[in-house]
Amino acid sequence: MNNKLYTMCGTVALAFVACSENSGVGGTSVEPNTVYAEDNWLWNPLAGDLSVNTARYAALLPENVDADGHWFWDAGETDNEDGGLSSIIWPVELGRDVDPLSTVIESCYGICGVADLSKGSLNYQPYVSVGFVIARDSAGNPTPVDVSDWGGVCITYASEISPRLVLDLGDSLRSIFDDGASFPEVYLAKTSNEISKCFSWDKFKIPAWRSMPPESWEKETGWKASKQLVGLMFVIQGDPGQYAFSIKYVGTAGGV
Repeated sequence: MNNKLYTMCGTVALAFVACSENSGVGGTSVEPNTVYAEDNWLWNPLAGDLSVNTARYAALLPENVDADGHWFWDAGETDNEDGGLSSIIWPVELGRDVDPLSTVIESCYGICGVADLSKGSLNYQPYVSVGFVIARDSAGNPTPVDVSDWGGVCITYASEISPRLVLDLGDSLRSIFDDGASFPEVYLAKTSNEISKCFSWDKFKIPAWRSMPPESWEKETGWKASKQLVGLMFVIQGDPGQYAFSIKYVGTAGGV
């Protein structure tokens, strides 16, 4: 994943409204089957969280590995490397410290922006991503971590185009997953109202366009990925155009 990674169930209406005003995505919607438990949260910007607390529920981190969880975006993780011209339009200038998206989080109580998808010379649909790395080793390299005890992932979000949650398995497995294009994922619905969704690990599947999964990944794909997860990505991909989006909460799925 070239040392870079980009991506996320419930929060209160105040956060929804704050980001809606800044991102162009409006409204509030909370589904009745969503579990709201303070003990489940990994990232709640209303509580002042700038980064995701990736160590809170994860299995014991390996020796010489530190939790990460800093949100960021970088042009290297869009389609630019393949000839695309996509970018994210942020509501404020980005910071220059370890949390470059801290200014965005403080501005709209979450991650909010506009995905500006531009195809350029691509032979596939343009995309952008935002997310976080679970942990890094002493040299600063993203490191696989067993987060199976999360049970899955919950997210509160809105997007004017259907996004995806992708389990990034890092550089060591990138080649067998089509340069990362077929990492396990779940699709999120397009919604102008911020909603909360929870996904257990078994919901994460290899994309349907890949006819055959990599060897040994035919079964329990999401569970296997959770035992060696490098990061989580929130990916927006589709026809060229501008699409507002927001991310307001990330939590563990628990017993969902």
